[in-house]
Amino acid sequence: MSRAALNAETASRECWLAELARCQQALRQAVQDTDEDGMRAREHPDLSPLGWHLGHCCFIELYWLEERVLKDTRRSRPLYGLYFPERAPKAERAPQLPPREELLGWAEAVQGGTLARLQAQAGRGHPLMARDYLLRFLVQHHSQHLETIAMIRARRCPAAEGDWPDCAVRAPSADTVTLAGREYLLGSDTPWHYDNEGPSWRVSVNACRIARHPVSNGEYRAFMAAGGYRERQYWSADGWRWLQTSGVGSPDLWCESRGRWYQLGPDGPAPLKPYAAVQGLSHHEAQAYARWAGARLVDEYAWEAARRAGLLESVGGAWEWCQGAFHPYPGFQAYPYRGYSEPWFDGAHFVLRGHGPHTWPAVQRPSFRNFYEAHKRHIFAGLRLAWPANR
Repeated sequence: MSRAALNAETASRECWLAELARCQQALRQAVQDTDEDGMRAREHPDLSPLGWHLGHCCFIELYWLEERVLKDTRRSRPLYGLYFPERAPKAERAPQLPPREELLGWAEAVQGGTLARLQAQAGRGHPLMARDYLLRFLVQHHSQHLETIAMIRARRCPAAEGDWPDCAVRAPSADTVTLAGREYLLGSDTPWHYDNEGPSWRVSVNACRIARHPVSNGEYRAFMAAGGYRERQYWSADGWRWLQTSGVGSPDLWCESRGRWYQLGPDGPAPLKPYAAVQGLSHHEAQAYARWAGARLVDEYAWEAARRAGLLESVGGAWEWCQGAFHPYPGFQAYPYRGYSEPWFDGAHFVLRGHGPHTWPAVQRPSFRNFYEAHKRHIFAGLRLAWPANR
């Protein structure tokens, strides 16, 4: 079954159960495909070990279904210290993991029990079970962790010296669409969508032009060739400080061999395609490119309005950094817990819209809001440009 098999907005309960089983299998497979050391290895300061992702996802099933719905804490409570992220710093997770075979056996038992209970509609009178909320919550949660696992796999990809095809430098495209300035109904009231997507509300959006396609590899190469990483004028104050500290000069996971660039990814090294969406950028880099191109990052409200109107093309090549900070909509209410969105309305996290090439279908929708700090660049993220309507 392909990753795009689920139409999340119209799928039946049986399809959601099948998607949960598919996610569970993929989580186990990630650990089955590595050895004991590989299960515990950390590939990046912001990424947990593969084994932790499997254990955490199983714990989340126990916590929400057994503890919160069925009021049974016997299996979930002893695992708080390892699998609640706020209680286990990333650097301390690997040593606490059980042996690989033990983890896999436990995971298969937990996941099978979860599916059986959800199929039997155990706890059906609980609010979390209404309209299959918990089933859909678990699928979305696991889908996000599977994308993170793709980030881990990408960082394990070995460099491959050789004669890679040239990724031609391309000038920024002038192909744009125009979004009319007016009120748009944005956000979502769908019960199983995440809390930060709602409630829906009418938003006044200024008229603007938006790039029909996200910035491509070839276009980003033009920024690099023009000295974009050396020119202070394109960078914000925070971005320039970050650049001087990080010392980066190309997108994350780009490698150079014999004067030509290629890209590392979860499926192995691959040539840079000139017209494919660039990914591996921080918000700082995305802003700098936009300034160099005489544009700005797209506003997230304009992005959603244009997406709903069918104006944007090539969505899914990369997550797309937006202009503004992550914030609550009017009337926001945290659900089903405070920690998913509310702590990150801090002015330091920025919104990404769309989805990336490794995003699972349950979280592919116009209202979905991803969010990261401005310096994060391991997340398959790129950008789409915007301009005032009169420019």
